[in-house]
Amino acid sequence: REIKAAFAELYNGYVDKIYKYIFYKVGNASDAEDLCEQVFLKAWEAIGRYKWLTIGLAILGGVIGALATRFVEPSMHVIEGRAWSGQGAIVKVELSDDGGATWSPASLEAPLSPYAWRRWRFGWDATRPGEYELCVRATDEAGNVQPVDPNWNLEGVQNNAVQRVVVVVGASHEQQIAADAD
Repeated sequence: REIKAAFAELYNGYVDKIYKYIFYKVGNASDAEDLCEQVFLKAWEAIGRYKWLTIGLAILGGVIGALATRFVEPSMHVIEGRAWSGQGAIVKVELSDDGGATWSPASLEAPLSPYAWRRWRFGWDATRPGEYELCVRATDEAGNVQPVDPNWNLEGVQNNAVQRVVVVVGASHEQQIAADAD
């Protein structure tokens, strides 16, 4: 009974934040609702394996991380995206495959205008099996560099920090373990 009450408090305290985070990542309300439900279901099912004091964000973060992990075969991969700043034109985009310890320049396409999204592309050498944390950051003409860490607030807005994606090289999607598997 005490665990149920504590879990309800945990759920009520984090469901909106986790939903907003997942929605930001997947861009679809229905998928975000399903994934958010899976996060809490997985956390509830895992309670018996953890001391209650450690469940909180550690388990929820782990489940969200498992949902966001990508798996690829060893090869060269083209990573592409768009960058934008409200303070000036994008002049540089960099990619890191080691969680932000080192950065390499991406190529930029010509801008459509100083205030438009700027398309970038990076050829990633993913020929060595292992786990990588990919990050991308942009710099604008005013010298503003996308922050590595978010300046989080209760509403979940103003999140312009570097987004991180864990990629496991050497495991095909058929070998992936489902996030809700035991």
